[in-house]
This record gives sequence, structure tokens and C-alpha cells, in this order.
Amino acid sequence: MNLNPFQWQSLKTRVTLFTLAIFLISIWSLTFYISRMLREDMQRLLGEQQFSTVSYIAAEVNDALGERLKALEAVSRDLAPTLRGNPTALQAELEKQTVFQSLFNGGTFVTGLEGSAIASIPLAAKREGTNYMDRDLVAAALKAGKSTVGKPVIGKNLNAPIISMAAPIRDTRGKVIGALMGVTNLGRPNFLDKITQHRYGRTGGYLLIAPQYRLIVTASDKSRIMQPLPPSGVNAQIDRFVHGDQGTVLYINALGVEILNSVKAVPVAAWYLAANLPTAEAFAPIRALQQRILVATLFLTLLAGVLTWWILKRQLAPMFDAVKMMTTRSASDQPAQPLPITRQDEIGELIGSFNRLLGTLAQRGEALKESETFKNIILNSMPAEVAVLDRDGLIVAVNQPWRQFSLKNGLTPGQSTPHTGVGTNYLAICETGAHAAVDDDPSKVSQGIRAVLAGSLPSFTLEYPCDSPEQQHWYSLVVTPLGPDRQGVVVCHSNITQRKQVEAALSLTRISVEATSEALFWVTRDARIVDVNAAACRLLGYSREELLQLHVADVNVNPQFDVDQWSQYFAELRQRGSKKFETEHRAKDGRQIPVEVVSNYVQFNGQELNCAFIRDITDHKQIEAALRAARAEAENANHAKSRFLAAASHDLRQPLAALALYVGVLKSRVMPENVDLVVRIQDCCDSLSELLTDLLDVSKLDAGIVTPKLSDFAVDDFLSALVAMHSAEAALKGMRLHWRRSGMVTRTDHQLLTRIVRNLVANAIRYTDQGGVLIACRRHAGTQWIEVWDTGVGIPADKTELVFEEFRQLGSGSRSRGSGLGLAIVARTAALLGLQIRLRSRPGRGSMFAIELPAGRAMVPAEPPPQPEARHLRIGLAEDNTQVLRAFVLALENAGHEVISATSAKELLERLGQDTPDIVISDYRLGAAETGFNVIELLRTAFGADLPAIILTGDTDPALIRSMANRGIAVYFKPVQIDTLQTFIRHATERRST
Repeated sequence: MNLNPFQWQSLKTRVTLFTLAIFLISIWSLTFYISRMLREDMQRLLGEQQFSTVSYIAAEVNDALGERLKALEAVSRDLAPTLRGNPTALQAELEKQTVFQSLFNGGTFVTGLEGSAIASIPLAAKREGTNYMDRDLVAAALKAGKSTVGKPVIGKNLNAPIISMAAPIRDTRGKVIGALMGVTNLGRPNFLDKITQHRYGRTGGYLLIAPQYRLIVTASDKSRIMQPLPPSGVNAQIDRFVHGDQGTVLYINALGVEILNSVKAVPVAAWYLAANLPTAEAFAPIRALQQRILVATLFLTLLAGVLTWWILKRQLAPMFDAVKMMTTRSASDQPAQPLPITRQDEIGELIGSFNRLLGTLAQRGEALKESETFKNIILNSMPAEVAVLDRDGLIVAVNQPWRQFSLKNGLTPGQSTPHTGVGTNYLAICETGAHAAVDDDPSKVSQGIRAVLAGSLPSFTLEYPCDSPEQQHWYSLVVTPLGPDRQGVVVCHSNITQRKQVEAALSLTRISVEATSEALFWVTRDARIVDVNAAACRLLGYSREELLQLHVADVNVNPQFDVDQWSQYFAELRQRGSKKFETEHRAKDGRQIPVEVVSNYVQFNGQELNCAFIRDITDHKQIEAALRAARAEAENANHAKSRFLAAASHDLRQPLAALALYVGVLKSRVMPENVDLVVRIQDCCDSLSELLTDLLDVSKLDAGIVTPKLSDFAVDDFLSALVAMHSAEAALKGMRLHWRRSGMVTRTDHQLLTRIVRNLVANAIRYTDQGGVLIACRRHAGTQWIEVWDTGVGIPADKTELVFEEFRQLGSGSRSRGSGLGLAIVARTAALLGLQIRLRSRPGRGSMFAIELPAGRAMVPAEPPPQPEARHLRIGLAEDNTQVLRAFVLALENAGHEVISATSAKELLERLGQDTPDIVISDYRLGAAETGFNVIELLRTAFGADLPAIILTGDTDPALIRSMANRGIAVYFKPVQIDTLQTFIRHATERRST
């Protein structure tokens, strides 16, 4: 083994070179970084200093120019009086300005309006008669009246570069009459010498530039005075400054020299002052530093290389000794021995690891033997029968199940099947037809094995049945190559009876799924349809392949099943397990089919699925639509009934109202011999009024305008009044009306509860021919109840629900026993109050109706309010029915009121004149489509919005009743009891007084 340390393969050589490379890269990277940062910092610092310097000088130049312009303007005011006089006087006046002359080393002169010089100092300049109108500053002074600094030019008389300044001369009225010019000769000492006599650094300098003319006015380098700048577009940085930018910038000038340049404006002349310094001078310290770093780097590199080489040689010496020892031992037949460890460091660890490796290799030899044994154990532990064949089909190895199977299926008990043991040719048993799998084709198995051996097949598999008297068995024969070089084959024979049974069950399940009439969809979490049955295809008109290309949103018209919302639906399904709902599916032909969906969350092969059973409910929906139509038709019929009853009620109430009023008048004038007749007429009116009142109560409940007014009151008080009311009626039938005092107090609506109990009592009397009626209060199941018992005809058990329906009467169907609305009103009023009703009845024995009583608080009996004295009022009355109108007038006048009546709103207003009525009363329905609302609105417009008003009506239409309630006008329903109407009128007028 060659261990020359100077070869590239040498570890010392490579480590040394890599160390030097890393060292050099690090040093040079650091040098580059430091130089870069130092250059940027120096550039920023030098730029700030340079800009500060140029700003200071530019300010001085600007002040000097401003001082001279101000001097010109001051002297021009002194020269104005002499300008139009004798030129000699003007020249003399100009010569007196000695201090002023010292500001301009090129002299001064005065021009007339035509621009020609008429006075000049010094006289040697010979400017008199010279026209300067071509100079921009002269034109600006004479024509625009502006004081300006002119363009640097070569003087016409001085033949030297000059800077001219001009100021207008004005007369006492401010009119320009001439111009005063001051000239600075740049070729002689002047106020700009502070620029030309100094440099910036050793190689830098200053330039004063007129950007509007792209001209250098003066510079530290006098050769550049009056030199033009490069044309526009040649140098972008110069163009920036020409356009007004200021600051510091680094760029390459026209000579190809990189310079650091700072610019500051001189506002008086619209010039700018520039200071520049070549970067070779500016960054010279950095370059010197880089050279010193280079020398230090080379020295340190050489030192690091020598030290690295020496350290590596010392540290790696034990490793090289070990290599030489291993080379010597490998050439001999000596057994492997551990290498000596001379030092406890990384190399010592390496040699120790190598020694342990030698021990491990010895152990692996033993482990290999154990592995062979373990492999045989594994092979014998497999449930399948395994045999290994060589290239010729000879069996070279088998496992224990193979041996047991051969012994079990041998032709002779206790002997194995021929050609199945190690060393025999397995192909022979296949080719002779003795194999159980070759009943149909004796060569099938042998051909498959030979194909795998030849490489024409990657593997060979055969499944075959094997029947026994008890049951059918299935076996699988799998042939795979032995190793990548096909050194033989491995034959694996296994019992697959259980798998075949599962496959048969799955097949039956699939057949059942396909045969069901309900559509089945399997949908993934991302709304893809992954499987369907035949019913799904029939339902939507798609083929199975077409459906598997769609998403749920393609077939379901519900926006909930869009792709964006499907994840939320699937999460809810996962939580609940199943969902049932109705929706619509879109068929291929565009039809929308109503369906019922039962979604089920399932997991299959680690995948979450929605298994949806879908049933076409088109027929069901059609039935529902028919039911809705029938219900709507029934409701329309019910509304028509309500309208008919309302109209009939109104027409009946009109004459009844008149009759009731006439009876009221007649009772006050009755003769003794006619008392019985009047009472009978009153009873007839009351019976008819009760029937119409029942219709009105139902209409009010239908309109939803009845609002309970809860109060606490004693039950005995209102029961005693009811008993007094109905005692005479019971006595006429030969019965007795009993009631028991209870001392109970309830909290509910007094009027509505009275209506309920009154109907129950009237109903009990009506259907009882003998015996009696009992009214009692008692507690039942912790609740107070009013119970009404009778000994009447009773109610069959199957009819107890029907008695609470409208217009429902049990028995002969005759209306002689009421309207059939009483119990319907009871049920609906109780529901409005939230009260329960109980009913017990036995046919032929009688019935018991009970109404719940909410508990109330005992109250101290209040003193009855004092009855106000009757007032005689002026009443405006509108009624289009003349009979009813006459009855109203007669009844109200009989009560002492003044009645002004009419059949229309306009007529009533005319008859009232200017006298305001105390109240207006109007029937709701008047002639010519006029209503009581029109009458009230017209009279309130004429006599004030607070005029009391009452609407009289016999209508029972729920919609009309609701409309009247919403308008907040008092409504009195016909037929009219004059005493009740009197109370109504009194309440309405008292509210106005309050």
C-alpha cells in the first residue's frame, strides 16, 4: 500500500489543502465585505462633507450676486433724474458712484430705451453708441422691467469673458426709461476668484455653471471657463443637475474618470455650483488597506498550511501504523487479531470500533446458521402449502403443511401423494392428470409452471374447486419465480374456501343492490359520485359511466350541494350518522324529479363515503299538490261562507236593529193590557239577536282582534249574575238552575270568561228537558275549575270532539236548539285565554263541561262608581235604511237627544250647518259605495279631529272587523239595545271631555 503523503489520495494532503482553501475564502470574503462597507461609509461621509462645502460657497456666490443686483437697482434710482437731461450730467453722476464702481471690475454703463450705451465707466471701454439690445438681460430690463443676471459672453468692447447684470431705470411714474448695466470681467480678479483660486482636494475642483445655457461660467481649472457642457442625453447625471436636481452623486465624467460630485443651486442667477473629486483620490486609503490585508493574508496562509501539515502528521501517526499492520496480516493466514490501541482519542476509538467489528463478523457467522434454522421455522409456520422447484421441476424444499397435505390426500392411507416429496419431479404429477386442479385440462398446471420458469409469465395463478361429501372446497395455486435470475419457482397452495364464500356473499349483495327499485349513490367527501346502481341510472337517464363522471351538484338542484358547501354537509352527516330530507334531482333530459333522500355515513377501505338511498316521490308530490288544492278550495269555500254570512248578517241586523229600537220605545209607552205582548216581542228579538251575536263572536275570533284584558275578580259575583240571567229560561222548561258559592278568585278576562260560561249554561238548559243544571266550582288536579252539569241527552263518546265544531248540532239536526256556534265559541275563546276544557258525558244521563280558572288575588270590593247624570246631546246620524233611520231617531229623541239625521255624508254636513254636534253616529254601509268612515272623516274635517264618532254595523266579515279595529274608531254591532247604545255614547263623549 502506497502511503506517500504528497499524493492527492493522502488524507493529510487533502485536509491541508481544504483547510487552506477555507482559510483563504474566509479571509478574502471578510476583506471584500469590509472594503465594501468602508467604501460605502466613506462615500456617504465624503459626500456629506463635499455637499456642505459646496453649499457654503454657493451661498456666498448667491449673496455676492444679490448684493450687486441691489446696488444696480439703488444706483438706477439716483440716475433717473439725469437720464433725460444732458448726457454729460449723466456721465458725471455715474462717475460719482465710486463705491458702486468697485463692485464691477469690467465697468458700468447706461443705455437708453433703444439699447444703446449713452454713459459708461471707464471711458477707455468706449461703449458709447454701442447697441446691447441683443443681450437678453438688456431686453429684460427695458421691456419687462426686470433686474437679471445675463448669459456669460465675450464682451463686445473688452473681448474677454464677462458676466453682465442689468437693472431698469424708472421715472417718477415708474415707467422704464433706460437700463443700468454692471460688467464683471472674468479675465481679471473678481468676486468669483474664491472658486478659481482654490481646488477641492489635490485633484478636484469647483465649477460654476449656468444650466439654462449649458455653459461653465468659471471653474478652478481656468481652461474650462466659458466651456459648454456635453449635449443633452450624453451624461444622465449632468442632465439631472441641469434640470434642477441637487445633492451628491458618483458617476463617470466625459474624460472617463469616476468622480464624486456635489451640486448646490445659486438661486439669484438660476446657476448651480458643483464640486468634484476623483474617486482615485477619495478612496485611496481603502486601496492601501486592501494591499496591506493581501500581504497579511498570504503570510497567514503559508503559516496555517505548515502548522496544519505538522499537526495532521502527528495526530494521524497511530492510524498509519494500524494500516501497515492490517496490510501485513492480510497477506498471511493468521487468524484475525485485535489491533493495539496506543492513544485514547478519535483514532483510538476508530481502532477499537474495528476490533469490535471483527468480533461482530464472527458472531454473524453463527447468526447465519441460526437464520437458516429460523427461516425453516417461518416456512413451516405458514398456513399455505409451499414447495420450491428448481429449473427442471424437481422439488428441492417443502414446508410442513405441504407434507401434511400430501399425506392427507394420498391414494393409500398413511402414504403421501406420489411426486410431492423432496427430490421428485412435481411436473410429473401435473402432466399425468393426478393433480386435483387438472380435471378439465391435465396440462394446465405444468404449462403455467414452465411459463414462469421460461420467463414468459411473471407468475401463474389458478383457482379450482374440490368437492367433498360435506361441502365444496376451493383452493388457489400460485407459482412465482425464485429470485431475480429465475433459479426455479415457488409453488404456494392454499385453501381459499372462506374467501370464495365472502365473494359469493358480496356478489349476492351487489345483485340485490342492482335489483332494488331505490336508487343508490355512493359519494366521496369531495362530492364525486364513485358508484351507482341500475335504479339510479333509470331514475336520471344516464349510463353508469356518465354518472361516475359527475359531481353531486350536477344532479342535485339544491344549492346546499354545491362543491363549496358539500364539505359542511358531509361534516354534519359524519356527526349525525344519517340524514333524511327531500330535494330535487336533475335528469339527463333536464327534468327536475322530486326525491326523498336517506343519506348514511359509511367507511369503506379507509375512505369516507355518503351512501344515499334515493326514492322518486313524484306521485307523492302530486298527491300533496292535490291535497293542497283541495285545502285551498275548502278555504275559499269557507271564506265564501264567511262573506255570505257577513252579508246575510248585515241584512238581517238592519230590520232587527229597527225592531229592537221600536221595542225599546214601546216599552216606555206600553199600556198595561199590552205588557205580555211587548215581552213576547222582546223575547223574539233576543233570540234572533243571540243567533247574530254568535255569528259576530265567531267573526271577531276569525279576525284576530279579540285581545284578552286580564284582571282579578270574584267568581261568585259573575256566576250570580249568570244564574239570574238564565233562571227564568230554566223555569220556563220546568227545571231548576242550581249553583254553589265557592269564594274563589280568578285572574283572566272577565268578559270572555262570562261569554264562555254563559254559552255552557245556555247549552245545558237548551239540551235538558227534565231534571236540572248545576254550576259549581271545585279543585281538580291542583287547578280551579268551573263545572256545568246537566241531566240532558248526553253526548256519545265518538262525538265529543265534534260538538266543538262550528254549526255542529247532535241529534235531529233541527236549529230549534240554537245556532250550533255556542260550543265552537267556547273552544276558541278558551284557546285564546290559554284555558283548558274538560268534557264528561254519558248518553241519556247528561254531560259535564268544565273550564279552567287561573288563580287570582283576593281584592277588596270597590265602591260602585257614581252614575253620571244623563246629558241631552246634539247627535249627527247617518243611515241609508229609512226604516232603521226612523227607529234610531225615535229612540234617541225619546231619550231626550237632538237628532240631525241624513242618508249620506254630504247631506248630513249640510243639515248640521255651523252648529258642531256632540257626537256623530253612522252606519258602516251607506248608499253609492259610501261608508261610515267617509262620514266621520268629512265631519271631523269640518268640526275638528277630536269629534267623537261611533260606527254601527251588522257585518261579520273577519277582514272588515280587523280593518275597523286598526282604524281606532269605536264600533257598535247591530242589533242595537237602546240602553247599551246610550252607555256607548256616554263613554265616547266622556273621553272627549277628559
